[in-house]
Amino acid sequence: MLKRLLLHAIEDLLRPISGPLGVRLRRAYYRRRFKACGSHLTIDTGVSFEAPQLISAGDWLWIDKNVVIIAGAANAAGDITWMDNPDCAAAPGEVILGDNTHVAIGCVIQGHGGVSIGSACTIGSGSMIYSLSNAVRSARTGPVVGEGSSLGRVASPVAIGRNVWLGLNSIVIGHSIGDDCFLKPMTVLVSNLAPNTVASGNPARPEGLRYSDISP
Repeated sequence: MLKRLLLHAIEDLLRPISGPLGVRLRRAYYRRRFKACGSHLTIDTGVSFEAPQLISAGDWLWIDKNVVIIAGAANAAGDITWMDNPDCAAAPGEVILGDNTHVAIGCVIQGHGGVSIGSACTIGSGSMIYSLSNAVRSARTGPVVGEGSSLGRVASPVAIGRNVWLGLNSIVIGHSIGDDCFLKPMTVLVSNLAPNTVASGNPARPEGLRYSDISP
């Protein structure tokens, strides 16, 4: 308990330090805290991690200002229905971020069900990626655990391939996105998306190929 409080205090002190000094200090600290950490990691100001010991960071990863990354198991209250996703390289509770990837300002990545993001990806500002959500037809008492609570939740691991771009304020809830896909801003994805696809809308609908020289 004391160790956990000390680590939280250190992270709170490191979070607002700006400039190259802050980047170096956070890099040195999280290199020891992450499950795995590549070279040239950049963590900007205001970034918050939950369960960093279950986060893996690739080379040249840039986590921009005010990003929230939540790893670790969901609380034990209630029932969780697990959806299978063999494309996801992360175990439940883990978040994997690939090489040369940029997680832009204000994104939220929730990895209770497992999230893996490939290399050379752009996660646009304000985007949200969730691997666990409330079950609409079985949750009856709200999301806060208390006496008489009856939580129903669905865990759906998220797998995002290589060279995937999520436009501003996109939302991904479970499922897989193939390599070379592009989600236009404000897209809400709730099903699998084939490689090399441009998609938009709520729910996301394919609009065509991203690259004409790559077969679907």
